Amino acid sequence: MNANGLLTDMISFISLGRFGALMAVDGYDLGDRPMQAWALNDLGVVHQLTGDYPAAAASHQQALKLFCDLGARLGQAETLNNLGQLATRTSATPQARDRHTHALAIARDLGVPLEQARALEGIADSHLHDGNPAQDSKRRARRRWRLRWRG
Repeated sequence: MNANGLLTDMISFISLGRFGALMAVDGYDLGDRPMQAWALNDLGVVHQLTGDYPAAAASHQQALKLFCDLGARLGQAETLNNLGQLATRTSATPQARDRHTHALAIARDLGVPLEQARALEGIADSHLHDGNPAQDSKRRARRRWRLRWRG
């Protein structure tokens, strides 16, 4: 994919993410709390991509609260991984490791290799951000990704 295609895809994602999140949080009571939680989580990702980290944190925290209220553990794991990525981006690496470790525990309990890999990669990235080698975590993350895509 060339740079123009990537930019087009990013703009489409941002537009769709904002539309869905606006529907869920800006006065439209659709009566679908799981959809609202996913929309808030997606909006947090959009805010991260655009560099609005305070708004990303607020959206992810709202999503996490909804997922916890709903008992939606997969949503919790994904949102915790997103919060961990955000914490690494804002140099709050101990918090990042805590978020990813919590996500990893949930993902292992659920048997979801994709979120396990994201959590391990996030832990490794937070160590690398601090200047600490984390090759073992990176190796485990890559292995989880390979297992995920093999079936």
